[in-house]
Amino acid sequence: MKKGTKIFLLVLSFVLVIGVAIGTSFAFLFDRTGTIENVFTVGNIEIELTETNNTYKLVACAEISKDPKVIVKERSEDCWLFIKIDESDGLSEVLKYKRADGWEIYPEYSGQGSLWYRKVSYAETAQEFYVLKDNIVTVEDVTTKKLQSVQNPTLTFTAYACQQLSVNTVQEAWAEVSDLSNYS
Repeated sequence: MKKGTKIFLLVLSFVLVIGVAIGTSFAFLFDRTGTIENVFTVGNIEIELTETNNTYKLVACAEISKDPKVIVKERSEDCWLFIKIDESDGLSEVLKYKRADGWEIYPEYSGQGSLWYRKVSYAETAQEFYVLKDNIVTVEDVTTKKLQSVQNPTLTFTAYACQQLSVNTVQEAWAEVSDLSNYS
C-alpha cells in the first residue's frame, strides 16, 4: 500500500473513531420521550323537574297528592341544588306543604313562597329528589269564600343547580343561579 493511502486510511479511521465517540456522547447527554396527550372534558350539571299531574281542585281540609321532583342526571358534577316555590297572592293562607327530607331552608330568601336547597354529589346514575314531604299539600280548614278569594291559585316550582367546586357557601351558589331567573 502506498504511504499516502495509509495516511488517508489512518486519518479516516481517526475521524471515524472521533465521530463515534462524539456521537455516543451526544446519545448519552440527550434524550426524548414520547408524547402524552391530555384530553379535557367540560364538567356538566344537567337537571330536570317533573311532576305527574298539575291540575288540582281546592277543597277545604283536602290532602292533595302532588309529587314534584328534581332529577339530577347521571354524571352531573357535585352541585348545589335549589328548588324555588312561588305562590300566588293569598295562597299561603289556604294551602300548606312541608319540605321533603334532605332539603334545607335557604335562610335569606325574602320572596313570596319558599326557597330550599341541598348538596348533591357526583353519581354515575341519575338521582331523584322529591320536593314535598309525603308528596302532599294540605288545604286548610277554611270557608269556600276564603278559598275563592285567592285569585288564580298557583304554585310554581323552578329548579336551579350550581357546581360546588369553588362555590363554598349556599349564599354564593344562590347568587350565581338567581340571575338565571331573568332568562327563559
